[in-house]
Amino acid sequence: MPLENLEEEGLPKNPNLRIAQLKFSLTLNDHRQDAKVRSELMDAIKLNSEFIHSHMLLVYLRLFLKAVLVSTFTSYELMDYKTFVTYTVYVCMIALKRPDLREKVIKGAEILEVLHSLPAVRQYLFSLYECRYSVFFQSLARVEQEMKQDWLFAPHYRYYVREMRILAYSQLLESYRSLTLGYMAEAFGVSTEFIDQELSRFIAAGRLHCKIDKVNEIVETNRPDSKNWQYQETIKKGDLLLNRVQKLSRVINM
Repeated sequence: MPLENLEEEGLPKNPNLRIAQLKFSLTLNDHRQDAKVRSELMDAIKLNSEFIHSHMLLVYLRLFLKAVLVSTFTSYELMDYKTFVTYTVYVCMIALKRPDLREKVIKGAEILEVLHSLPAVRQYLFSLYECRYSVFFQSLARVEQEMKQDWLFAPHYRYYVREMRILAYSQLLESYRSLTLGYMAEAFGVSTEFIDQELSRFIAAGRLHCKIDKVNEIVETNRPDSKNWQYQETIKKGDLLLNRVQKLSRVINM
């Protein structure tokens, strides 16, 4: 029975019923991105201050962005716990810095407990953290196929896969001043031509701080120096200011 008809039937409105209706709507394809439904759910929860519903709202609206939610997850009508942990791992790998990933995911007891029954997800996580890049690329290819079929990740799988590749390349390059294309290709389990094309594309887009010596087939890193950048920026702005002052002085003298 619609909530609006309760008063007509002489029954009191139950905020829990309204929350349940809105939560169910968010599981339907037609309403998963419906801002109006999410806004109504927020208003309904404000009327009911129980922690359990506040936590459910957090799950529905933030959707797996915080690993700390794993230990208090209760929204089983949305997905099972293993799926929730899988999403948590995927999102944390792209969103968290390496030290945070170690503290919140790698060493997370609740996550590790579930990962024992999810060997593929565990391999994907630990292969990147342990710098086993060829295994990571194989796992990433599997994750890509899964995401194509997933209602949540399908619209974003291309972005996710691209960013994870850049993350892996950056992680390897940070450890060296220079390395050969052949070494990188072997590390990632791909051909030299593939790694050359990949790096060239990401370098041109400004996503990787390195350059390729095609004659010697060497990749040389050029990590951005923040102090040097600030110095160069100050010089550039100083020259611009000096030119404007000179132009102004000529106008005044006239």
